[in-house]
Amino acid sequence: MNELTKRVLVAAIGIPFALFIIVTGGFPFFITISVVSLLSLLEFYSLAEKKGFAPHNINGAIFGIIIQSVFFIQFSRISNLSPFMSAILIYLIFVMITLICEMYSKNPNKIANAAVTILGMSYISIFFITFYILREFNYFLYLFDTHAKSYAFGRDFTLLSMLLKIPPDRWAYLIITLLGSIWVCDSAAYFIGKAIGKHKLFERISPKKTIEGAIAGFVFAILSFIGLGKLFLPEIPVVHFIAGGAIVGVLGQYGDLAESMLKRDAGVKDSSNILPGHGGALDRFDSILFVSPSYFIYLCFVIFFDLGI
Repeated sequence: MNELTKRVLVAAIGIPFALFIIVTGGFPFFITISVVSLLSLLEFYSLAEKKGFAPHNINGAIFGIIIQSVFFIQFSRISNLSPFMSAILIYLIFVMITLICEMYSKNPNKIANAAVTILGMSYISIFFITFYILREFNYFLYLFDTHAKSYAFGRDFTLLSMLLKIPPDRWAYLIITLLGSIWVCDSAAYFIGKAIGKHKLFERISPKKTIEGAIAGFVFAILSFIGLGKLFLPEIPVVHFIAGGAIVGVLGQYGDLAESMLKRDAGVKDSSNILPGHGGALDRFDSILFVSPSYFIYLCFVIFFDLGI
């Protein structure tokens, strides 16, 4: 079976499954993201091991699951604790325990081992949390609204009020929009770059990527984000879809380059071979690791400053 056939078969199974999980939301979505996050984290640690480092895999994996579970518990209304404050406290404990564990380790490269362990959990486990928050964005808006009324001294949040009217299940389509625009961006960058690309984008990290391909990816990311956004979430002003497309077109491609940098440094082609024809989990979700937190930060900014436009 050639590589193209493998890629098509995995996509034929994976895409319907992903759509089902995204639309279903709740625990199935959370557990899927947690599994993907765990696989990506272990792949990251594997890349570090190929460089001769000894990250604390179990420590990073356990605390990654704990810190993600805090958000699920809160967003499922099982607990009234603040997920953000709890996550900060757990993260601080994780850093301290990592350093303590390194004291007892007999491996060399003490600084690098601890740093790689902390970086992996921060870059992957924490970044993936924003992907879950965006799926359950209605509850995040509810939390925001509660605190806004407590601390904003009567200030009106017009955009927040408008977004709160969107039914909770409809936020699944924001995830579909994000993933769809990333796929369109990657496809446009690849095919147009391959057809007309002449100027290297970042040859030291990814020799085949071109400036022409990157520009095409940027343009098509914006167009696809606008198209999908207006189709699925017409209540949201189009300017926020333009911003989302720009984030995908710029930071999504940087996310891909960042993972390419890690793989090139480790001397491997793929982060793993868990997905036949597609590489590893980290290979498939490198763009979303930059796009998801960036778009979440953007939405927080425009909601807080009420930039409905």
